[in-house]
Amino acid sequence: MDILKFSCEGTTYKIHTRDEEFHLLVSLDKIESALKAAGLPFERSDRGNLIQLTEVVALDEKYAKALFKGGKSATISSSKFKQIKAQVARNAFGSKDRCATPLMWPVSRRERGDSGVIFLEVRQIIKFSAFGNAIQVHTQDEVFHLLATLDRIESALQAVGLPFERADRGNLIHMTKMVELDEKFSKAIFAGGKTATISSSKYKKIKALFIAMVRIMRMD
Repeated sequence: MDILKFSCEGTTYKIHTRDEEFHLLVSLDKIESALKAAGLPFERSDRGNLIQLTEVVALDEKYAKALFKGGKSATISSSKFKQIKAQVARNAFGSKDRCATPLMWPVSRRERGDSGVIFLEVRQIIKFSAFGNAIQVHTQDEVFHLLATLDRIESALQAVGLPFERADRGNLIHMTKMVELDEKFSKAIFAGGKTATISSSKYKKIKALFIAMVRIMRMD
């Protein structure tokens, strides 16, 4: 998938290609909907936890917690406990491997994203947990961070050497996908007609990078 830009409007984050737009999953509600749509056994145990039912090894009925191998746990709300208990019991007799094709999830080792991007197999994830505006992704042995803001996405992409630059507060653009610079209206233009606005504070840098990129391409 050739990404032209990432954009942010309020709490909505999008990925733009030449012909389509996709939505980034930056809340537990959206992650839950996507995983269930793919037929994966994740369930919301409370407001702050989304757990993989097939990874639950026991339920702590006294303290209302789901227990995972390795000692990690997730709290279960009183309104969800009966449902979770029944689903865990059913899954104990089912297959542990529900997903025929491995589904990968992009995460980072550090919250700021500056350690780059790692792709986890969803079957390795035991739970997603929310802390304020941050979402953590837990495996049995490690904790990763969801790239849930443009700042974190930018840090992660730049950490692995990809040519993405912040054009303004709401746009992170792929420099090598730019085909033109609209100087009159301060916009980056991509093949297919899509655009991204460029702030006055970023314009000079974007212009210099674009000119340098064009020169390199002509040399090639």
